[in-house]
Amino acid sequence: MPRATGGLLRRDFAAPARESAGATLELELHSGLYLLTLNVYDAKQDTGPFGLHSGDGPLLQNVTIPRGQFWDKTVPLSSRDGKAELRFSGKWKVNALTLQKILHEEEDFLFEQPYWNMQVDESGD
Repeated sequence: MPRATGGLLRRDFAAPARESAGATLELELHSGLYLLTLNVYDAKQDTGPFGLHSGDGPLLQNVTIPRGQFWDKTVPLSSRDGKAELRFSGKWKVNALTLQKILHEEEDFLFEQPYWNMQVDESGD
């Protein structure tokens, strides 16, 4: 829904066509751990309560945001088998959704690798 206020990030938002209708967003992502950031703002109406779930369970529950308040929230999100699913419920709205990859599923955690095996100079020179 377009609005004239809020700047480019906060001006428009996605919301259900019917109030309190759920929605599912299917994402194709490389398997791993991500940080998911949601940005919500509406100058004219309250938002919520709403929830957000993934395949691992609830990410956000009973969120209510008063009109005119900026709300930014970051939560961890796992992607398995190349996909992640986000399920919105309640009276939800989203201005922006950002994903940042933190960990690849194929990450090498062996401590014998050169990255983890650092030499410490204790000579004080």
